[in-house]
Amino acid sequence: MLFRSYFEAISLGASNAQNWTLLGFALEGKNDPETAFIAFSNALTLDPGYVPAQQGRARDGSRERGARAGAAAGLAALAGDPSETVRRNVAEALGTMQLSDLSVVEALASLVNDEDGQTGYQAAYSLARLGPAAATAVPALEQGLESENRYVRNHSVEALRQIGTPQAQSALLDFLTASRWCPLTSKESTF
Repeated sequence: MLFRSYFEAISLGASNAQNWTLLGFALEGKNDPETAFIAFSNALTLDPGYVPAQQGRARDGSRERGARAGAAAGLAALAGDPSETVRRNVAEALGTMQLSDLSVVEALASLVNDEDGQTGYQAAYSLARLGPAAATAVPALEQGLESENRYVRNHSVEALRQIGTPQAQSALLDFLTASRWCPLTSKESTF
């Protein structure tokens, strides 16, 4: 039955939603949910209302989310790596994955104030992408508002805006009120 479905899918052509759905079923039978998810997605691109493809994608999408969560946990564990290149890539990858697991938010929060400015602004940017799910990162983002790196400050502002909790809004308002003048102005540097 599995190979029959597979060969049927190939014979129907690539512009047919049923073809992609049958291919998805065949791939599920071969225990390849990631590729099956892609096949079902292709079917839905051709026919968004095709119920068998919707069901297949939902089924394999939950498996894919589980795999992504496992990968995210592994990446989050690398947030303390001694290499700034590793930390920077961890911050970017976690933001791209857009998973709001507590371990992901904690890892990104720990990177906002990293000694490497690029890591810090990438972590703040990634937290902005998570929006309200990153609420536990507000204290780290508040510290990011005081960074010497203007990109860390700007992405911290955006992250707080996207998070939108009362604590985030209060921190943002305090920062904006205090910085109506240039935040870098001091007695030593008046301009």
